[in-house]
Amino acid sequence: MYKIVFFDVDGTLKSEIDRSIPLSTIEAIEKLIERGIKVVVATGRPHNLCEEFKSMGIDTFISANGALIKCKDNVIYKSTLSTETVRELSAFAELSGHGMSYFTEFLTMNGIGSEDERVMKALKETLSLTQYPEKLSALPEEVYCICLYADENEAQKFQDR
Repeated sequence: MYKIVFFDVDGTLKSEIDRSIPLSTIEAIEKLIERGIKVVVATGRPHNLCEEFKSMGIDTFISANGALIKCKDNVIYKSTLSTETVRELSAFAELSGHGMSYFTEFLTMNGIGSEDERVMKALKETLSLTQYPEKLSALPEEVYCICLYADENEAQKFQDR
């Protein structure tokens, strides 16, 4: 019989207020692992933004909203977006001037919105980032998730397209 506990990141492992990991959380995770209970992080974040949890002994991650699952360095499951979809969405975002992030093994951006307060606020609130992520030089081969930085009306244009 397996014993396993799944944890979300924001508001669960990390404080909603300051995005820190409370000492009590670290101790609780360590106790679970000591008892032979498998601990898994399940998050919408890209895989590379889960690295800080490895020091707590966690080695299994469900990232990119379930599109990439890894245990240690082994891929257990992955679901990628079609190259055509990524290409079309990226072209439309560039044409309409919208920031977009790509969740691969790492988080990259399309380079649009680095000076936009809304984009930076969203990156801080959702991923605890204070700096604009690396701009991608070419579209990645495997994209697990795309995040569009737009308001409701702007996002509707993408849905209509």
